[in-house]
Amino acid sequence: GLRRFGKSSLALEVARRTTGPSAYVDLAGFHHEVSHGETPADAVEAILRTLVARLAESATTRYPAATVPPVPTTALDAPTLAGWLRALAVACGTSSGSSPPPMLLVLDEVEQLLTAPPEKLSRALDVMTTLTGRLRSAFSDPSSPHASSTVSVVLCAALHPLLWAPLSTLGGQSIMGAFPSICVPALDDDAAHAMMRGLGARQGIRFEDDALAALVKASHGV
Repeated sequence: GLRRFGKSSLALEVARRTTGPSAYVDLAGFHHEVSHGETPADAVEAILRTLVARLAESATTRYPAATVPPVPTTALDAPTLAGWLRALAVACGTSSGSSPPPMLLVLDEVEQLLTAPPEKLSRALDVMTTLTGRLRSAFSDPSSPHASSTVSVVLCAALHPLLWAPLSTLGGQSIMGAFPSICVPALDDDAAHAMMRGLGARQGIRFEDDALAALVKASHGV
């Protein structure tokens, strides 16, 4: 969807409703690592380390009695990541006295990685595909949490031409073609009016018809 259409808000709301731990990472914050790291793997390591740290924080908040495993100090390759996620799932399940809960990982602002200058674009694409490849490998590990716990990854991106570009590192598929996708579209006028009236009512605000129509028109369905 276009920028400011609510993609991040939607992903965060899904994370809020998920019963298990979740982690949100804004990829726009890793421009330095992508552009100036010695290798794309360095940037991937930085992103994964942030993701794991935030997942651990979320687990500690949602399951205060759980013995959350420490964040690995070694490189977060696929086997290490799979082992840590498995230990986290078991710890959360043991603490709650139930089966391991689902986990949700949100990687936002994907298009920000793809807006690198031409001389850095190849590296940015390598970072994106290495990151998704490592996550896929971790979850396909025979001893991964998939045996008892669902781990979902959400990639949020504004529209960008490179999302449809075939990539050799994805077996000739594009990012859009390699993963299931949904589009967050603009609201039509009726839906926008209804949403604004509902939001206003929660705050004790009653919009005049002309004022509401002006707001909806100015927002272009956002």
